[in-house]
Amino acid sequence: MIVNGAPGTVGVRCDTEIAVSPGVFSVAGSAVAGLHYIAGFGRHSPHGVIGTMMEPVVLPEMKSDEEVAALKASKQDWACVGHKLDYAHRAWIQPGHWLTSDMQKANEDAAALYASWEKDVQVEEYRLEDAEVVLTAYGISARICKSAVELLRAQGVKAGLIRPITVHPFPYAAYDHIDYSRVKAVLDVEMSIPAQFVDDVAVAVKDRCPIETCLCSGGNIMSRDKVLAAVKIQEDKVSGFCPGCMHSTVIKLIGEVLEEMELVDRAACVLGIGCCGLHMDYIAYDNTTAPHGRACAVATGMKRSNPDSLVFTYQGDGDFASIGAAEIVHAAMRGEKFTTIFVNNAIYGMTGGQMAPTTLVGMKASTAPKGRDPKEHGYPMHMCEILNQLTAPAYLVRTSCNTPPTSTRPSRPFTRPSRTSWTARASPWWRSSPAAPPTGAWIP
Repeated sequence: MIVNGAPGTVGVRCDTEIAVSPGVFSVAGSAVAGLHYIAGFGRHSPHGVIGTMMEPVVLPEMKSDEEVAALKASKQDWACVGHKLDYAHRAWIQPGHWLTSDMQKANEDAAALYASWEKDVQVEEYRLEDAEVVLTAYGISARICKSAVELLRAQGVKAGLIRPITVHPFPYAAYDHIDYSRVKAVLDVEMSIPAQFVDDVAVAVKDRCPIETCLCSGGNIMSRDKVLAAVKIQEDKVSGFCPGCMHSTVIKLIGEVLEEMELVDRAACVLGIGCCGLHMDYIAYDNTTAPHGRACAVATGMKRSNPDSLVFTYQGDGDFASIGAAEIVHAAMRGEKFTTIFVNNAIYGMTGGQMAPTTLVGMKASTAPKGRDPKEHGYPMHMCEILNQLTAPAYLVRTSCNTPPTSTRPSRPFTRPSRTSWTARASPWWRSSPAAPPTGAWIP
């Protein structure tokens, strides 16, 4: 039986129990899309790691086709399905309320509902009484951590575990049960890069002990050996970049340029969400992580409040061209005085290889296994060309990192010097011979 949940998740019927995605039920899980492992796919074997499976649930009997058809028919008068009705009685679905009094009441009802959720907190506290290191995780990672606790105990390491069964509402009170006079560190274990669960853990710990992280992503199951190593050797960092990824090359070039120009002490980098957020682990200038897609908005505030700083953003294709498209377009339109470095691999590499706005026609992705088809998926966005239509941008250039020459020499600038400004004026390369950009044009 297939259960509709979060994209890429499935449920497998085993007697009356079913493992499902938290997209269907409010149980804690881990952000691992798709089918990873099944042990015993038979009727009496409900074991395995399936999608974002966490807690077993019991489902009611499935409705028949006739019952489903009757339900659909009963909603036909208001459902937005396309049917012949006059203007006054057409289906019209809209969020919110027209009247402010109704909005106020809706918000009050929502606040009361959220407050009532506290009674639904569920958490497992495991071997905390004498723990000197406390692991904390949810979903699949927590199951792995529980076995790691036993192995660590057998090796003489006094480890414990806090496993939130519900992550919202979050079991903050459980972290008050830790003996902070004894505990050396809390280890956050999660399948997210950068860490997300750690934010709630930090609120709960309240700076009473250090918080370390053990992370993996890209659809990979957390390794128990990795957890054991993170407990024993806290200072070891796990590289977050996949083999062959050019993030490391770009980061190295940025560092070299800043050192050559003696601008490290002025540099302030705004990181996007995704693999680009790992940037801060490998280079020592100032960094801040913006909410997803908002790097250019944050950079605008930083540059305007600190005009002497060298502000730049470091973003991937999802952060830049998808959720952050409005931010970059309007920052470019205003001529904000910061630089954006856009690392585009034309796919969502961290979360499973889904198609991105920049995925090229014919390029395959997990959500477009036959390749991007313009008739079905639309055409890719070419960000340099889009921004080139604006007046204010100083310098637009595209290059690649697949070979040393392309990594160190921009291929074809989209700019030429302006006669009215010190900046470079946008001009397509096919209209005029591009001149070299002004020295330091990327440093407003």
